[in-house]
Amino acid sequence: MTGELPKGWDRCLMSDISTIIGGGTPDTSVPEYFSTESGIPWLTPADLSGHTDIYISRGKRFLTKEGFAKSSAKLMPKGTVLFSSRAPIGYVAVASNDISTNQGFKSFVCSEDIHPEYIYFYLIYAKPLAEEFASGTTFLEISGKNAAKIPILLAPFPEQKRIAAKLEKLLDRVNSCQHRLAKISALLKRFRQSVLAVACSGRLTTDWRDEHPKIEPVRNNIKHIEHMRKDNIEKANQILGFKKYRYKKAAQIDISNMTKGISDLFEIPITWEWVSLGQITWFIADGPHFSPQYVESKHGVPFISGRNISYRGIDFSDAKYVSYSDHVEFSKRAKPIAGDVLLTKGGTTGVATVVPDVGEFSIWVHVALLKVVPELVIPFYLRDVLTAPFVYNQSQAQTHGVGNQDLGLTRMIHIAIPLPPLPEQEEIVRRVESLFTLADQIESRLAKATDQVNRLTSSILAKAFKGELVPQDPDDEPASVLLDRIRQTRKPTEKKRRHNGIL
Repeated sequence: MTGELPKGWDRCLMSDISTIIGGGTPDTSVPEYFSTESGIPWLTPADLSGHTDIYISRGKRFLTKEGFAKSSAKLMPKGTVLFSSRAPIGYVAVASNDISTNQGFKSFVCSEDIHPEYIYFYLIYAKPLAEEFASGTTFLEISGKNAAKIPILLAPFPEQKRIAAKLEKLLDRVNSCQHRLAKISALLKRFRQSVLAVACSGRLTTDWRDEHPKIEPVRNNIKHIEHMRKDNIEKANQILGFKKYRYKKAAQIDISNMTKGISDLFEIPITWEWVSLGQITWFIADGPHFSPQYVESKHGVPFISGRNISYRGIDFSDAKYVSYSDHVEFSKRAKPIAGDVLLTKGGTTGVATVVPDVGEFSIWVHVALLKVVPELVIPFYLRDVLTAPFVYNQSQAQTHGVGNQDLGLTRMIHIAIPLPPLPEQEEIVRRVESLFTLADQIESRLAKATDQVNRLTSSILAKAFKGELVPQDPDDEPASVLLDRIRQTRKPTEKKRRHNGIL
């Protein structure tokens, strides 16, 4: 950090104003070394994940006396600035009592003429600079030697206290604003879920049904459902010129069995019917059950996994690619075209989207391809109903496996779907889209506000360490004098700490 310093400030290194302390962990296979109730407070970087307070007194576990003795952990005094030096770098807090840490920290026991809270805020401000001192191949870590080299912009001691007090007050307001914005994001998520819940239960279109009393009930088409499925398969085979798709009668739905254990069962309008996912689709398949050889994008076709799929569509920006020959082979199993529905069935299951008109791509085993019976269901309604809480809960209940969980195709076809007449499906999709567009607009404004608030934190910190946040007092002792005094007193202080067993 170069540039002109505020009057009375000075530059130094972390080693000039503090003693750098590492940590340690006893053998984790010995339960007697740890306690969740009492002992020596002990922190890991995970204990600071999501921690927003300046101070911390303990982590999830304590070390027993035996555990402490069997580790390289050190007991550090109240006021120590705790800084995570790996996995990840940059978590920071001030100890509110004597404390120890694991080896994921390089902590700073500051000299008495250094205000710990000032260093706390400075390390937040200088995190990008501190990360430049990290090294490693498996993961990045700041060594004790490099932690000592972290440069500090040091204000006079009284100004350190004024800066820390002002920052605490301002950043507390910023944090409060961030929490409120996060709550709005959660509300928008619940709003979308509520919209789909009322839409796919018939409550959103009650007025529409009152205005259209002569709409033909779905039950009139249900008796022709197998003929419709068979007809769509034959049409597809005629287009291909050979029999790729084979007819198989869809499993009948047992609504009492399918809704077992699901608490939000509801009555559907009289013109609606319960059907199975297998009944309203004429083809369901997934992609290859192995990881293919990937190629450069210019030499291949996008290969889509579950992480590329969201309600709004397919994100091709970070898609992997497979060769044209592999794509042709994979398409024999499942070939998505515009208007098909995709449903994630591995990893994060139950995410549905409609295939846009984007050209050819292949899907992996974690994605199911659903080809709908157009005489019965609109693709966008199927996406909406698969995303609605009642149906989504079924997909989660049908997801099995240890480690790599999967929503199997043979289980998927039994998912119970509330099916309205086609004209009402169109109205449902229109109303859902209108409400979701409103939510998207609010979310866009929320993202801008969140970005502004996040940038505000950086702006406030930058102003603080340029000496522009609080008034300067010409009577304050200059930092250069403070540093000279620290250098003169540090050796006796360190000897005293070693004698007391702190270091």
